[in-house]
This record gives sequence, structure tokens and C-alpha cells, in this order.
Amino acid sequence: MHRVEPVRPAALPAGGKAEYVYVAFVVDADGRVKDPRVMYACAPECERAALAALVQWRFTAGKLMGRPVSTQMTVALHLPVAPES
Repeated sequence: MHRVEPVRPAALPAGGKAEYVYVAFVVDADGRVKDPRVMYACAPECERAALAALVQWRFTAGKLMGRPVSTQMTVALHLPVAPES
């Protein structure tokens, strides 16, 4: 429903390749992100950027027998390539 893209940390070198952060979390019955856990990050700076974006995401909650339920998810967040100076 609502997705905020992570911002590439300035501490990462420009040019290079796109970076990814893999995060597991729960989408609660209200569609909010709960308990995010980084499974892989290219650098600590990437981890912080990905989590800052992810906690702002909103989902349509999963349903079981017509009722909203919490759902476990894993996503790969893409931190774009920074242009070379």
C-alpha cells in the first residue's frame, strides 16, 4: 500500500554496484511492519538505511478465514548505484 525507498548512504563509494539488504519481518493485522531483522547487509550503513525505509512501509494485512492476521515476510531492499562525481 505504501513503500518508501531506502537512501544510499553517503559513506558508500560512488559509482560501484547496487547494494541489497535482506530483511525478515512481520506484517501485523493492521498492515504495519513489526520486528524487522536484517538477514544480510553489504555494510552497517546499508542496514540502517534499509530499516529506516522499511519501518515506514504499510501493507494490506494477510487474511485467514476473512480476518486480518500477522504474516511473516522477507524482502530484498535495493540501494541504488550512486553516480560518480
